[in-house]
Amino acid sequence: MKIGYARLSAKVQSFQSQSEELAEYGCEQIISENAGCGSEKPELSKIIAQLGTGDHLVVQRLDRLGTPEDICKAFAEIQKKEAKLISLSGEHFIHPSVIEDLA
Repeated sequence: MKIGYARLSAKVQSFQSQSEELAEYGCEQIISENAGCGSEKPELSKIIAQLGTGDHLVVQRLDRLGTPEDICKAFAEIQKKEAKLISLSGEHFIHPSVIEDLA
């Protein structure tokens, strides 16, 4: 299942562009929430909790997950579920442990 996640960090922004891209990608469900970068993201937590093997969490850009620390935490949780994290902007996430292994 492809689940889209759209997040706004400011109330003056709109979900429209994120939602349209996620729908075009084929997300069967799109969840959105207003949450600042360092704040709690209850909807994101619910999505990750519901992910199963082979599911995809899709975001427009990785920063929609929050801070770099938030991204690392989400990625680790998604990996434990044997699911995938997809960024429509083509960004790739490299877990800090991989960087340490390469050094």
